[in-house]
Amino acid sequence: MSSISQDNKRIVKNTIYLYIRMLLNMFIAFFTSRVVLQSLGIMDYGIYNVVGGLVAMFSFFNSTLSGATTRFLTYELGAGNKDKLANVFRTSFWIHFALGLLIIVLAETIGLWFVYNKLNVPISRFDTTLVVYQLSIVTFFFNILQVPLSASIIAHERMTFFAYIGVFDSLIKLIIAYSLFMSSCDRLILYAFLLFLASLLTIVIHLVYCLNNFEECKFSFRVDKGVAKPMLVYSGWDLYGNFSVMVRSHGLNILQNIFFGPIVNAATGIANTVLNAVMGFAENFLTAIRPQIIKQYASKNYTSFLKLIFNSSRYSFLLLLFTTLPLLIEAEFLLNVWLDKVPEYAVVFVQLSLINNWVSILYRPIVISISATGRVKAISLINGTIYILVLPLSYVLLKMGYGPTTPFILNILLVFFGHTIFTMKIVKKQIPFFDITSFFFKVVLPSFYIFILIVPLPIFLHCYLNSGWLRFIIVVLTSILVTSFIIYNVALDKEEKNILIEYVCRKLKIDNTK
Repeated sequence: MSSISQDNKRIVKNTIYLYIRMLLNMFIAFFTSRVVLQSLGIMDYGIYNVVGGLVAMFSFFNSTLSGATTRFLTYELGAGNKDKLANVFRTSFWIHFALGLLIIVLAETIGLWFVYNKLNVPISRFDTTLVVYQLSIVTFFFNILQVPLSASIIAHERMTFFAYIGVFDSLIKLIIAYSLFMSSCDRLILYAFLLFLASLLTIVIHLVYCLNNFEECKFSFRVDKGVAKPMLVYSGWDLYGNFSVMVRSHGLNILQNIFFGPIVNAATGIANTVLNAVMGFAENFLTAIRPQIIKQYASKNYTSFLKLIFNSSRYSFLLLLFTTLPLLIEAEFLLNVWLDKVPEYAVVFVQLSLINNWVSILYRPIVISISATGRVKAISLINGTIYILVLPLSYVLLKMGYGPTTPFILNILLVFFGHTIFTMKIVKKQIPFFDITSFFFKVVLPSFYIFILIVPLPIFLHCYLNSGWLRFIIVVLTSILVTSFIIYNVALDKEEKNILIEYVCRKLKIDNTK
C-alpha cells in the first residue's frame, strides 16, 4: 500500500474518532450549558462570561506560541528529525511556562485595574466577581502549560486519546454543572473553583500520557537557543495576528458589556457555546488533516500538499453547511427548547456567528498552508490590521446608537474582505506553485453555488409551516436530503463519487463490481 493511501486512511480514521468525540461533547455541552444557566441565572452567567473573557484576552500570547509549537513539532516529525523534535518540545514547554507567569503579572495589574474601573457588574456581585477572576487566572495558567502536551498528541496524530480526553473533560463539566444544584454556597464561586480543579486534573492526564508514549516528551531545564529563536521569531510575527483575533472576540465582548450590560454578554455566551459545539464538524476534519498538510510540505511532496489544501477547503465548508444549515434556520425554536429563558439577541447572535464561520472555513486550509512554510509575517500584519478594525468601527457605530448585532455584521464583512483579497495574495507569494484561479473555480465559487441551490426549499418550509416539532423535523430532514443530493451531484467529481460508493458498499458488505 502506498504512503499516500496510508496517509488518507489515517486522516479518515482520525476524523471518525474526532467526530465521535465531537458528537458526545456537543450533546454534553448543550445539556451542561442549560443546567449552568438555570443554576447561575442570566446575570451570574453573563458575569462569568465577561470575566472569563477578560482573562482570556491575554490568550493571544498563548495562541501565538501554541501555533508555533504545533507547527514546529509537526514539521520535525515530517522531516524525521528526532533529536530536534525533542529540543522543540522541551524548549516550547519552558517558553509556555514563562508565558504563563507573564500573563499572571498582566492579569494582576492591567486586568485587575480593568475589573475595578471598567466592568459593568452589579455592586452586590462585585466581591464575587473578584474571586471568580482570580480563579479564572489560575485555571488559564494550567491551560497554558497543557498546550505543548496537546500539540504533541496532535502532531503524532493520536486522535483516539485526543477524543477520549475530550469526552472526559466534557463529562467532568457535566458533573460540575449538576453539583451546582446541590450547593447552598455561592454558585458562581463554586463553578469557577470546580473548573479550576478540572483543568488541573486534565493537565495531569495529558502529562502522564505524553511521558509514557512520546520519546521527545522528556523534561530538562535546558532551553535550546537554536530552537527557541526561530520559534520566537515565528511567534513574534504571529503575535499581531493573534492579538487582532483577541480584540475581535474578547474586546467586543467587553464593548457589549459597557454599552448593554451583562444580559447581552449572556446572549453572546450562549451563541459561543452553540458555535463551539457545531464548529466541531468542520474543525475536527481540519484538526485531522492539519498534520498531514504540514508533513507533506516538510517532505516536499507538493502535489499531495496542494491536493490536501483544495480538498480540505471544500470538505470543511460542505461539512459545516450540512450540519449547521438546519440550526441556522430553526435557531429560535431550538434555543427555546434548549433553554428555559433565552437571553435577548441570542438567536440572531447564533445565526450571524454561523454565517461568519461559513465564510472563514473556506480559507482555513490556506492559512494552515502558509503556517507550514514558517513565514507568517505578511498574513499576520495585513489580515490582522483588517480584523482589528472591527473594534474601533464597532465603537463608533455603537456610540451612534446602533444595536448589539453591529459587531457581528462588521466581522462577517471584514473576514470575507480580508481572506478573499489578501490571504490569496499572500499564499501566492509564499507558495508560488499555488494556483489562485483554480482555487476560486474549484473551491470558492462551487461552494457558494451549492449554498444557493440548497437554501431556498428549507427556508420556504420554515416560513410556510407553523412553528413546532413538526416543522423542525420537516426542515431538518429536507435540509439533509437536499444537501446530500446536491453535494453528491454537484460538489463531487467522478473519482470522489466512486470512492464514496466503494466505501458505503464495503461497510454494507455489498458487491458493487457487477
